[in-house]
Amino acid sequence: MAEDDRALRLPPAEAGCQRRAGALAFGKALYDRRVALGLSVTEVADRAGMTEDEIECIEEGGTTPTIALLRRLAAALDADAFTRERLGCGYAAAAR
Repeated sequence: MAEDDRALRLPPAEAGCQRRAGALAFGKALYDRRVALGLSVTEVADRAGMTEDEIECIEEGGTTPTIALLRRLAAALDADAFTRERLGCGYAAAAR
């Protein structure tokens, strides 16, 4: 059985915990990149066309990222291919 198949068969509570872990990992990756660039929440929000509350919610693990959100934030954070892959893979690994 493939790993993705097992994830689909998890009990709802366990699947919810995994989604939460993935959202937390993504939020930390966003925070770490923002801080490394010396950007404020306001600056990232402006670059991404989002609100400060949305960026803070993501950084706190309150948002499960979509591919569109990953791309939007990667562009806002001047992410190179390695960083884009790390954001995507880091989330995917934590979500399992």
